[in-house]
Amino acid sequence: MKTTKSNRSAFLALALTAAGFATVASGCTLSVEAEIPEVVITQRDLSFQGVPDFGIGDVSMEKSYSQDHGKIEMPEGLESEIKTIGVTLRATSGVSDMSFLKLLRVTMSSANVVEPVELGSYEYDPGAPKSNEIHLTAVNPINVFEAWNADKATFTLQLAGSLPTTAWTADVIVRFSARAKYEY
Repeated sequence: MKTTKSNRSAFLALALTAAGFATVASGCTLSVEAEIPEVVITQRDLSFQGVPDFGIGDVSMEKSYSQDHGKIEMPEGLESEIKTIGVTLRATSGVSDMSFLKLLRVTMSSANVVEPVELGSYEYDPGAPKSNEIHLTAVNPINVFEAWNADKATFTLQLAGSLPTTAWTADVIVRFSARAKYEY
């Protein structure tokens, strides 16, 4: 995943801001909370192979990619939370619309978590207009800090439908929010 320094720095800045306030106020009771409303991380041009048409109807495939970003060392007493706001899959070449997808599920995992964390899922709506994008909104976002706070995170897309017979590419856009709280 191509992450700009500013995106990674945003998470680090959140932690350092809360820790800095805590250091200044040593000796007093203090509660400091900082929030980053949205950080966007994009994996550009993820490649999908074409699937042969055997005339059996819908088929499924799985595609994973990893992001090496380094673990963030957090000061003791700092409570951190990272939640997924949403995920977008945007076709960039090989297909003009995503109406062939009937199901899409996106998960995140790392060495820190036993089970992958579901970031979002999608089921085909026959009444939806054709588009080159599919949006997954996190209905009940859970804290993915443990999965994020590792040297490497792996994102897995599970796709099902009448998948294209030719290769195609897509951008995967994941939107997170972050919060840190320090009580001293």
